[in-house]
Amino acid sequence: MRDRNFLFRAINSNSEDVAKEGLSIEDLRNRLLKQWEKAGLFRESDTNDTKKRKVSASILREAVTSEKRLSLSGVGLVKWFVAFPRGLNIPDAMRKSPWNFSEEESRALIGYLLDEMRSNGVLCLPERDDFPSWSDISNWSRVQPSFATASDSKSNVRQWGGPQTLIVKHFLYRLLERSGLSKEQKESESIELMGEIWDALPKGSDGQLLTRAGRNGTFRLDSCWVRVKPAQTGEIWECDTCATLSSHNIRNICTRNHCPGMLRVLGEGHLKGNHYRELYKRLTLPPKLRAKEHTAQIDPEEARHAFPGGPVALVAYHAAYADRRMEDALEETDLAAMRVRERIAHAVRIRLEQNAAHREAIRAALPVLAQPANGPHALSSLYRTVDTIWYAVGDKTTDFGFYTKRALLAGVYLSTLLYWLNDGSEDSQATWGFLDRRIADVLRIQTARTRFERFRPPGLGLLQRLREAARAAADPMHRRGPQSPS
Repeated sequence: MRDRNFLFRAINSNSEDVAKEGLSIEDLRNRLLKQWEKAGLFRESDTNDTKKRKVSASILREAVTSEKRLSLSGVGLVKWFVAFPRGLNIPDAMRKSPWNFSEEESRALIGYLLDEMRSNGVLCLPERDDFPSWSDISNWSRVQPSFATASDSKSNVRQWGGPQTLIVKHFLYRLLERSGLSKEQKESESIELMGEIWDALPKGSDGQLLTRAGRNGTFRLDSCWVRVKPAQTGEIWECDTCATLSSHNIRNICTRNHCPGMLRVLGEGHLKGNHYRELYKRLTLPPKLRAKEHTAQIDPEEARHAFPGGPVALVAYHAAYADRRMEDALEETDLAAMRVRERIAHAVRIRLEQNAAHREAIRAALPVLAQPANGPHALSSLYRTVDTIWYAVGDKTTDFGFYTKRALLAGVYLSTLLYWLNDGSEDSQATWGFLDRRIADVLRIQTARTRFERFRPPGLGLLQRLREAARAAADPMHRRGPQSPS
């Protein structure tokens, strides 16, 4: 939290050059050094090289963060992109059928593909004493990934344009939705296009766009081409279905896996009130306010300063943070190989296991949410959790079943949460058994749906209030639901 606050201060500038060209990692490091020095964040024993390593590590952790929705770009404050070398050739295949990309669309697609390398940590870092190593940056992988063509298959090597990659299976397929091609033809055209783009990218030694990664045929994006700048109105888009923000737009197609949504320009002020966004922008954020805020174990004075809405604001913030961590973890899971009941159980289990260290804080938070005045916040948090789970596991319901599924899962989640808080079994095995039994009880969704539609019980009012509370109090980035006919 603190690091992102200082990063935003260093990036945010009225300079026309920054707004147009962006800052390189070296540029940003020089600015951030001054911010850290002024705030007294360095130790007296730190040498100049040590200070530069620390600041560079902070920048690069943000560049490759797995917390997409919590990042500076995830809340629409900054835009990461990759600068193009002069004379970058646009493959002819991009202008021809079935793609028929314009020059602008071609460059946007190449820019998106290169920026995916950045966000996935496929970066070539300078080997210098004043620069961090990969182990200083990444908490989730000891071995840094690299990229190779689809024909190569090696450990820790990502395929560029392979038939099973998400770029091919989801994004490029969607770009060909109206082409009239068969599934096999779409796959063939997509793989061929990725190969053409790969061949057109400059590769070689240090300074080239793609730098050899030490293995035959593998490359990484040279970090000297990475840029970041303050996000400007009109260059950040939001998906109308999953609410994910994107700084890349090719024919308004959402790039998120399995999402059928379309991108729309993020309006000015749309994210006003987003708690993460406000914390990152705050000029008076206490330097010591770090991850401890997520555990509700912070100094009361710091808590009042960071959460002027009181205890319920802190609880709601932690719940939203936990939902996003769960969502990030589910995106890394092969859910397609699971049945629906297994996906639901897996999601609920992740949601609870990720917060095992905060069990007592969660227990203390329940009475806060139970207060009548905090009812909208409680409903909003519950709705956001079950909605995130259903969406993450692939639910695309848009009829009345949208609400019944979330109401049923809300009952499962709440009862499992209460059981888990008091479970003393090893590795919470009793809880997972309880969860499986509860899911078995309520997965007769079609029967329940028919009953709801036929009799419309009084409980329907609760569903409607739950949705209204979500709209009023939830994070604006989580506005999902069936669309009313126009």
